[in-house]
Amino acid sequence: MVIWWLDEQNTQERLLFAEGELRSMRSSAGPGVTIEQALSGMVDRDAGRYAFYKENLVGDAVSVSSTLEYGPLLATLVRASTRTDGVARVLEARKNQLLRIRRGHSRQSLGLTREEGEVFDVMRAAPVSPEALASRSGRPEVAQRLLYLLELIDALEVHTVTGQGAGQEEQEGEALGKGSSEPRRTHRVSSTSMPAVASHGSSQTLRAPGPEPSQARLRLDATAPADPSPSVSEPPRASKMRADETPSRRRSSDGLLATPKDFPSPPAKLSEDERQRWLELEAKYAEEDRANHFEFLGVSEEASVREIESAFVRMAKLCHPDRLTPPMQVLRPFADHLFRRATTAREVLLKSPERAEYIKTVKRGAGTPEAERREREIVTAALDFAKVDALLRRKSFAEAHEIIDRNLELSPDIADYPAKKAQALILEFGMDQAARRAEIGALLDRALELDESHESANFLKGQLLKRMGDQRGALAHFQACLESNPHHIDAARELRLARMRKTTPAEGTGLFGRLFKKK
Repeated sequence: MVIWWLDEQNTQERLLFAEGELRSMRSSAGPGVTIEQALSGMVDRDAGRYAFYKENLVGDAVSVSSTLEYGPLLATLVRASTRTDGVARVLEARKNQLLRIRRGHSRQSLGLTREEGEVFDVMRAAPVSPEALASRSGRPEVAQRLLYLLELIDALEVHTVTGQGAGQEEQEGEALGKGSSEPRRTHRVSSTSMPAVASHGSSQTLRAPGPEPSQARLRLDATAPADPSPSVSEPPRASKMRADETPSRRRSSDGLLATPKDFPSPPAKLSEDERQRWLELEAKYAEEDRANHFEFLGVSEEASVREIESAFVRMAKLCHPDRLTPPMQVLRPFADHLFRRATTAREVLLKSPERAEYIKTVKRGAGTPEAERREREIVTAALDFAKVDALLRRKSFAEAHEIIDRNLELSPDIADYPAKKAQALILEFGMDQAARRAEIGALLDRALELDESHESANFLKGQLLKRMGDQRGALAHFQACLESNPHHIDAARELRLARMRKTTPAEGTGLFGRLFKKK
């Protein structure tokens, strides 16, 4: 590929591609710079012409050549010079989709900053829409930049609806993730983000959209897919839980915590009608936490407006707090909670746009207070996970284990968590005890089962096998770690030392060894 910049010197950039990868480049920046530095300088250019040729126009005497890591390079370029209009097009195409990150991508392989890594962890915790990601992360600009980067390297996939329940959906999503993963060290730019290819020997004009060349900068851009995946709505955001709430403890409108087991037994001095209503309220309250709006009102998803209104009136007669008789006043917080839930269900299901979005939420296994609460817990735990490395450095092992264990419980299918748990155990207890080695090995096996190219899990597994005397197995995992991250210093050192030991002559095999060997 040859690029001619529209400047007075008619400056050229020549890039050599082979098998879809950039191999070398002759840069106008001159000798002594890397490909990364040369490409970073190109984002300041406004406009130019380009053409592709079959011939090698770079030649042998190249000014730059290196093994290029596309992930960190693109992250650097996106940070420095992302166009807002390009980001807007990407997010517009994805705005109604629940997104997750394809397997094979990590913080390290993308060269993310600390803030970007925290947003990355939110996406790893659970599928999320762009709007919800910006809100939950608390860093909308960082969230948009990360989504743009992930779109460029084809690292996003849509969390699709299967209609067969949450468990089946997760299994199919995991299978999809395994089938679409790519090696960590080769981040290929999505074909939708590349300009049209000029015919052999011809040229085209390359100009940045937006302001005039004197004001604009040439930046990376991406376009929407021609056939976007089906969109899925994000579930409604529930109110934030207070510190004393748990998955089984909900706060009613008057501030009291109540659960089905806290529901009082009916007193002896009740009329038959009051007793029957008491039991109905208890049964309704017991099922409310796991019921979606349709189930709570007792109507189908195809229910008409009239059917929904009738169901709401029946619910109001049962649980409106002002309809409680004096002997039943103890149930006021429970009745108030149920009536508020019925009112919310009615408002959502009577508005066509909100109802359509809510049905999508229900079909993916959400839409209940229990599911919304669990989702909040997953996101909160994922954000807390960013603190673990600092806690381990301070040797605050108890607090680190608590955060890791919570993430393991809520998100058992993310490889980062068992790998980090194994690392924490090694730092705290070492690998001298056989029982401890077995525990660490099981955690690492689980992580590698979820993601066989996981960088940290492979390195720790190599260390464990080396400690157990399995040198061949250890080297295989060090090599896998290095393939995931070619810049992993410790894994490279282990492999280098192994090669040195292999090539060192055995004692007594040299000339002087044969002359002076012991009799």
